Amino acid sequence: MDFLINYKNTFEKKFISFIEKLEINTDIKKSLKYSLINGGKRLRPWIVSEISESIENIDKNSIDHICYSLEILHTTSLIHDDMPEIDNATLRRGEKANHLVFGDYLSLLAGDYGFVLPLKIISNLSLSNLSIKNRLFSLFSNSTLKLIEGETEDVIFEKLGKSPSKDEIINMYKKKTGELFGLSFSIPFLLKGEKNLEDYFNTGVKFGVAFQIYDDLKDINSTEEELGKNINTDENKQTLLNVLGAEESKKYADSLFEEMGNFLLNKKLENFYNKLNSIKYYIEKK
Repeated sequence: MDFLINYKNTFEKKFISFIEKLEINTDIKKSLKYSLINGGKRLRPWIVSEISESIENIDKNSIDHICYSLEILHTTSLIHDDMPEIDNATLRRGEKANHLVFGDYLSLLAGDYGFVLPLKIISNLSLSNLSIKNRLFSLFSNSTLKLIEGETEDVIFEKLGKSPSKDEIINMYKKKTGELFGLSFSIPFLLKGEKNLEDYFNTGVKFGVAFQIYDDLKDINSTEEELGKNINTDENKQTLLNVLGAEESKKYADSLFEEMGNFLLNKKLENFYNKLNSIKYYIEKK
């Protein structure tokens, strides 16, 4: 896991500098900055950077800003996720949830801003190929909408007491977690100029769903100190564990991970796959 820790340290230095230079409303900036610089694995930007390193003839000048956009989008979803109207969480990444520090109103508005800000960053990129830039903007826009759809479905399942099927829960996972991993897996190939991104995107979604299930399993087997967030928050939620049980959910996640691995190995991305395998082992054993 040293490779991810080293990336995280390098990324955060540049990311914090980027955030400091943002010319936006002071109150929004304080709230956003609090959550953005507060740790996290930085897994999504790492995926973009890692795959991009293995691709020749790719415009890498904009990679950092694309990674910032991904991390802002992901972290923003957590700000809203933690609010009283949704999960009512008190901890995030080992610190107080954003709304407990800045109040519900500012967390809500900062979160709103954080959903739009990545699109502004993408629109300002100096990509030489306008077609690629337009496709990137479209991909980000679509994933943002899917992410919000997934969060909505998650809340409806919980708040309305609905008993969703296995397929409905998996579809929610695909949107809420898988979507941004699909985006992360496909961005490097979009920058390369590949026209068909569907297989790359779907492979990233598979990883995201597996990642969500492993995270659900960890939630029932860890302490708040280990996770840096509230535990048993899924007690009243409709998760795959509620439908299939822990053992079958784990088998399903492993099957998705295997499918993802076979695809990456077929695409000659063995080093990337091996690192994802190390991350999987870390998540399961921590």
